[in-house]
Amino acid sequence: MRYLFLFAATLLCFQSSAETKRALFIGNSYTYYNTMAQTVADIAESMGDELIWEESTFGGYTLESHSTNNSTLSKIEEGGWDFVIMQEQSQLPSFPDFQVEGSFYPFVESLVDHIHQYNTCAVPMLFMTWGREEGDAQNCPNWPPVCTYEGMQELLTERYLNACDQNAAFCAPVGVIWEDLFTNTDISLYAGDGSHPSAEGSFVVASTMYVAMFGNNPMDSDYAGSIDASDAASIDEAVWNAWQNNPNVWRQYEQTEVGYTIIDNGNNEFTIHVDLTPFVNSVVIEIAGEQSTLADGGELIISITQDTPFTITPNTECPEVIVIEDILVYDGGVGVEEQSESLVRIYPNPAQDFIQVVRADQKSIQYEIVDLTGKVVKSGVLQESPLELSMLAEGSYVLVIDEGTQTIPFMIQR
Repeated sequence: MRYLFLFAATLLCFQSSAETKRALFIGNSYTYYNTMAQTVADIAESMGDELIWEESTFGGYTLESHSTNNSTLSKIEEGGWDFVIMQEQSQLPSFPDFQVEGSFYPFVESLVDHIHQYNTCAVPMLFMTWGREEGDAQNCPNWPPVCTYEGMQELLTERYLNACDQNAAFCAPVGVIWEDLFTNTDISLYAGDGSHPSAEGSFVVASTMYVAMFGNNPMDSDYAGSIDASDAASIDEAVWNAWQNNPNVWRQYEQTEVGYTIIDNGNNEFTIHVDLTPFVNSVVIEIAGEQSTLADGGELIISITQDTPFTITPNTECPEVIVIEDILVYDGGVGVEEQSESLVRIYPNPAQDFIQVVRADQKSIQYEIVDLTGKVVKSGVLQESPLELSMLAEGSYVLVIDEGTQTIPFMIQR
């Protein structure tokens, strides 16, 4: 059995025409400090876009608190939001695993479910926060990993990305960009307490939010608000570099994107398998003049005697439907591998503790495995399959072959 894995390309280019977005911000003082949401709207206006926003923010609030707060829930239930942005209490996601698993992840899931219930096409987005300037002195004695900014930031980044991955949520990776600016510039990001954002820190948040929602380059804006124009320019540049370098950290999919797998069963029989986003109910596959409807995880088996085009059309209530066009190749018994000798294929996907990596020409494979933050977590030269993954956590990764000649997204699920 031969496997050919294909994925609908994520659209990272956005229309240049003006856009209007509606966003609800849920969080605490990290969100409402320095009227951050209005700064996002001001950046959008300077770019010819419009942001209509509301917020449900209370000092010190956790997502658990928001999950039972009538004001927060009623705003979600108003519906019509394009994005609902959620920010957890600043320390909680950096706590030990058992606390994060009990007090963070379940309430992200609860709020995401509520968002989907009342907003068919709203994108849940997590606002990844930053480590405290000198680490978390309050919890340091009992939890040493948070004793430094670096240690706290590492945990925040990991846990927010895990929560996004578990809930198919988008991410505004403020913490990642904050770390870049904190490490490499002298921009003052913190207020006097070493925790809350200064005006510059809130501008980092706002610029990140603008890019996360609109996808446009903030460097094209001359808006600086109350901060120095050169600092605003440096912040916008850092935000845009992060967007370009690690787009999968921000957006796991487009709303109506369909991931699909073609399995070549041999003798010109193929299985088409689909994986859907939360915004797609099912897909219609049209092939050889016939239509078949598949739900998530569904499969269609087809035998061909000639090259056979097909289309995959998502059934969705959301706009901008992405219709996929592809072709099943009739090889007359030659085999997919012989048609493309250098192409690398992997299976299974999702994987657990290993993946089989197949190259028809049987040459050794130089590889890197890159996580959602853009960090290379494993690399080497593979002489023969399988490739061991047991040391890696669950989540989404990219297998980079021969210095980027081929990239293959895959997931680890256990």
